[in-house]
Amino acid sequence: MLGDQKTVLWCCLGGDVLQVLIGSGIAFISATCGWFISHRWQLRNYRLAVDADRARWNQSVERWAAEVIDVMTRMHAHFDHFDHQEAIEKSKELATSLSVLVDQGRLYFPNVMRDLYGEEKQQSRQGYRSAVLDPLVAAVKVSQGVQPEFDLPDTKRKYGDNRNSKALRLYLNAFLSLVERVLLVEASHQKLVARLSEVGNREEAQQLRRLLCPAAGGGPVPPGHRYWLGQESGRQIPSDSVILK
Repeated sequence: MLGDQKTVLWCCLGGDVLQVLIGSGIAFISATCGWFISHRWQLRNYRLAVDADRARWNQSVERWAAEVIDVMTRMHAHFDHFDHQEAIEKSKELATSLSVLVDQGRLYFPNVMRDLYGEEKQQSRQGYRSAVLDPLVAAVKVSQGVQPEFDLPDTKRKYGDNRNSKALRLYLNAFLSLVERVLLVEASHQKLVARLSEVGNREEAQQLRRLLCPAAGGGPVPPGHRYWLGQESGRQIPSDSVILK
């Protein structure tokens, strides 16, 4: 009789212990899931905040870069169409504007390696100028009459008709390459396409991918300007259907 009571008591205690263990396990799993969800949510919000900060910075740099492109394009046209001295005279205001843009650019691309060079200078001038700004400074110098020490080979005359105009086009192209790399243009396009897919806009994402990232999206190869001039289509009227398929 006593043995039966002990058995019953042990079973009851064992059941209580089992329930406690099960409850503890459920609580642990719930806490773990809650932490995981919270962590994922916080990580997602952090990434969105970083992306938002990056987008705001990109917008500022893009506006500044657009002004640089405008000034340098006009400067190139002067040196390409006028003789050297007349181009210098016509580019005086452009040279001043570009110098201002260089100093404004230091707000986005400050000097680097400040502890290695120019310690005797003011803080903003210590170190080495950002590589992004170097082509612009060279363009200012050319617009003021400094002759570049090279003459770019340009048999197809895509850069200009003389040493100075070719150098200015080279500087502009270099600036565009550097800014494109800084702004992470290609990566930004890929992220935009990915987000459209995530929210269910798959058709829109596919269309955008074909235009912005044709290699990744299986889109058509850009036909080029010769197509639009009718030089590669047998005088047929060009159509955007070759791109928007």
